[in-house]
Amino acid sequence: MTEIKLIQSEVENALSELKNKADGFDTSNPSISFSESRLDLLAEITKMEQKYYSIIDQYQNLLIRTEQDMRTLIEQLVQKDKELSQKMK
Repeated sequence: MTEIKLIQSEVENALSELKNKADGFDTSNPSISFSESRLDLLAEITKMEQKYYSIIDQYQNLLIRTEQDMRTLIEQLVQKDKELSQKMK
């Protein structure tokens, strides 16, 4: 049977780096202003810009949730490992 070796400090460092990068991800809209025009193109560009920032915000939230879930799962794995090692003694 293959053993799964978990080095918690390495995982914690990687998760902290992921969280820092996700937190530092700029999802703010720089409010680029377009010249006033009644062309349909301008309306489409504005819609695309709004969707773009919405998707970036969703992506950032997904990264943060993933990081939090991974921390929880790693902690559960460590706890189960400790419980098993206590039972084996």
